[in-house]
Amino acid sequence: MDKCWAKSLGDCSDKMSGEHLVTAGIFTTDKVMVQGFSWCLDSPKEIGLNSLVRNVLCKDHNSQLSPLDDAVIGLFQALKDCMRLSDVRNALPLRRWTRTNFDVDGRKLERWCLKTLITLSIGGPMPLGPKSKNPSTPHEDLVALCYNRLQFTSPAGLYVSYAAGENVTLEDRVMISPINRDDNYLVGARFSLGGFHLILYIDNIPLKPGPITFNRKDGTSERRPPPLYRTKALNFQVGPHISHSMRFIWN
Repeated sequence: MDKCWAKSLGDCSDKMSGEHLVTAGIFTTDKVMVQGFSWCLDSPKEIGLNSLVRNVLCKDHNSQLSPLDDAVIGLFQALKDCMRLSDVRNALPLRRWTRTNFDVDGRKLERWCLKTLITLSIGGPMPLGPKSKNPSTPHEDLVALCYNRLQFTSPAGLYVSYAAGENVTLEDRVMISPINRDDNYLVGARFSLGGFHLILYIDNIPLKPGPITFNRKDGTSERRPPPLYRTKALNFQVGPHISHSMRFIWN
């Protein structure tokens, strides 16, 4: 089907399916604050979840990606569990804790970010990645990565931008900010999921080492810690000892 962005895989069904731009299951309300789309670049807007839908995948190809939603739901749940355990143990006398691990499927989360970025970029002002020819059709390699028929290789993939001890406040909020190279093509996007910062990078030019600065349309900027490529774990301390970890599983 010509309108399906995964048509390069073949076997499209004859019906289009509405693709939710943001996975509904990560939120506890039916409205969220969003920013980074073409219609809300400069300031966040409150939008109903049912409004965040695009018909850019056929029914079969859309259903094949539904397991990826579990990964981002799992990320939110792991963050909630980490903060809950921090609150519980901060109220107890200090001790050397038995470390508790909360696991997140890193590969599926990486592919969820790519799926979301492709869906957002369709029909935008710039193509996605150095190989795509126009904004309406992602390159077949990106499609294959999304459907797990190719594997990401460094420097492309998922990064975490997090500083040790940084305070993360979970809320029903998602912000997606595209990252472009010299106004020629998109190289990825920054995903702020409830205050937790991820960067999906799809270019073959290595990221510069050190902190990363995001420039906003309103002229302001934000400086984030150096992005960590496919990080294995984020550790949470309670007192002088590590209490628990959020582990990213990449097998």
